[in-house]
Amino acid sequence: MIFLNNFDAIKKTKMKKIITSLFLLTFYYVGFAQAPRLVCVEEFTQASCPPCAAQNPAFNTLLQANTTKCVSLKYQTSWPGYDPMNLQNPTDVQTRVTYYGITGVPNGSLDGVNIPNTCSAYVGAPACLDQPKIDAAYGILSPIVMTITHTISPDLDSIYIHISITNATASALTAANWKLQVAITEEQINFSTEPGTNGETEFYNVMRKMLPNADGTSMTSINSGASVNFDFNVTLPTYIYNYGQIGVVAFVQDNSTKFIQQAGISLPQSIPANNNFSDAGVVNQTNSPVGGLCDVNFIPTVQISNNFSTGITSATVGYTLNGGTPVTQPWTGNLSQGQTAIVTFPSAIAAAGNNSVIGSITNINGGTAADFNTMNNTTSAVTFATIPSTPFDTKIVEGFESDAVGGQPLHTILAESVATNPGVWVVDKTVNSSVTWNLGAFENSNKSYRWRFFTIGSGTYSLIFEKINLTGKTNVGLVFSYADALYSGTENDELKVAASTDCGTTWTTIWDQTGSALATVPATTSAYYPHSADWKSIYTSLSQFNNTADVMIKFEATSGNGNNLYVDDINLNSSVGVNEVENILDLGIYPNPATDNATVKFGLNETSNLKLVVTNLLGQIVMEKELGNYAPGQFETSINLNQLPATVYKVSLYSGNNVQTQKLSVVR
Repeated sequence: MIFLNNFDAIKKTKMKKIITSLFLLTFYYVGFAQAPRLVCVEEFTQASCPPCAAQNPAFNTLLQANTTKCVSLKYQTSWPGYDPMNLQNPTDVQTRVTYYGITGVPNGSLDGVNIPNTCSAYVGAPACLDQPKIDAAYGILSPIVMTITHTISPDLDSIYIHISITNATASALTAANWKLQVAITEEQINFSTEPGTNGETEFYNVMRKMLPNADGTSMTSINSGASVNFDFNVTLPTYIYNYGQIGVVAFVQDNSTKFIQQAGISLPQSIPANNNFSDAGVVNQTNSPVGGLCDVNFIPTVQISNNFSTGITSATVGYTLNGGTPVTQPWTGNLSQGQTAIVTFPSAIAAAGNNSVIGSITNINGGTAADFNTMNNTTSAVTFATIPSTPFDTKIVEGFESDAVGGQPLHTILAESVATNPGVWVVDKTVNSSVTWNLGAFENSNKSYRWRFFTIGSGTYSLIFEKINLTGKTNVGLVFSYADALYSGTENDELKVAASTDCGTTWTTIWDQTGSALATVPATTSAYYPHSADWKSIYTSLSQFNNTADVMIKFEATSGNGNNLYVDDINLNSSVGVNEVENILDLGIYPNPATDNATVKFGLNETSNLKLVVTNLLGQIVMEKELGNYAPGQFETSINLNQLPATVYKVSLYSGNNVQTQKLSVVR
């Protein structure tokens, strides 16, 4: 099995509206249909499927806006990764997977028919479902009327479901190939942290158990105006997350065509008052350390609440730090429904780096009041970062080549304005199968650091370097290379470079660009992956931090809902003492291969006298060009290739004893 990853052309956070003509569905029914119908939307999805996370938000929003026209049912599959909802009931899901022949997720259908590809994605793409398609399906009458009711036993052990199906036509319905499919659902499952790896925490209308199984119940002929009744009285699964979210979805499907004749829903019911049950919730109130990034002391704090009629007089409240051993303490009091209490723990010490604090509540009333909603017993994570108090070096030289793809560089932290799974990390060309070139600056290296603003609609994400010691340093400067694209050209993506001498309590901006001034290429509505000519090198003086003991640097990027941003070859140093930083920065050549002319792109961090030399593979000089003096900055110069035979050459840029060389292919 695979998951569908060819959704790159469709942007999650601002999906392009595609206006299409209504597609034609073939509806299979007998006689003269005359009953209003509910459209049945099914989706196969998964908690570790990245394209699912990209398509589901807009898909769910559309479904929630059409609850009077359609019902939905989600099947959590077993691939491509971990999904606890599938592990709880893999058999029923697999039966439906086999029934439809599903080979990739996400995949959606409308009344048993795959959603057509009208949005440049693929057949079955949930992103292609739109209002006109729902309206068209809803406008077709059904031959049957369906009503559904359900009740849950007072001890929350069993569910009783009654379904009535009435022939609304003037003729008898043979229904020879019809099956009644019944699913126990949880209308909402809200995890405090992602259960898989794709960042999703909210799941809707999830199939929990099909009755009697996923093969359904066979139906027989129904006379005109007559009704047939179906009753199910079964024990509820023990893996239900929130009994207050239990509902029922049912539909009648023609197995000869897979077309769904009618659908219905019985919504979740309130849990009746019962002292044997409770619903305790917990909210994380922990604050970051107050003394900046070097302060490792914090006070864990959680707020507990009573969300049910049963009073709460005792509980065990706890927290974990970075997934370690839980720290717990007993709480006693008297919380009526709707009341809250704050529980404060002794001061704790955070680790250097990124920290995560998660609160919890258990053992309600000494265990005598079972919590029927386990989804609010743990909190979402409060994250904060700390750094070591001792500088790690006297310079920063970061090209990301030794860092793991999908990870963070050594001696850095990623500070997020919102705790999320953003896609801000080290990348190389394996990030997408269509990328065959190096993603390092000017294609000179394999890796770079990416902010994936193509899918991140908002928020600020800062790559922060630990302290460096610039004592005794003068003429301090920072150089780096970056490449950026916007989506439509109007977005305000921003990259800011700032420095701090008080452990991040305050920051001084040293370089800042936004929107079109930041972009290095024209806007594109496809996910952006930079080529050699797209990169730009920046030099900025940090002389105000000369001879400063503790200096921190951060690259702060803010999404304006644009496109991807890349940074590479970060180099902070002093020109005093050993020649730790060459004055020639990021030599690049484009196009490469070239035919008649090529452009040599380079940056300088100090005034330099330059010479350009082209040699063949035997080391023979075939071109030499004195460029003269250049001030610090970013420059280009062109070379004429008309007199050079087609082969591979070395292009070298000299400045005194410093040289940078790149290969150039000349083709005819």
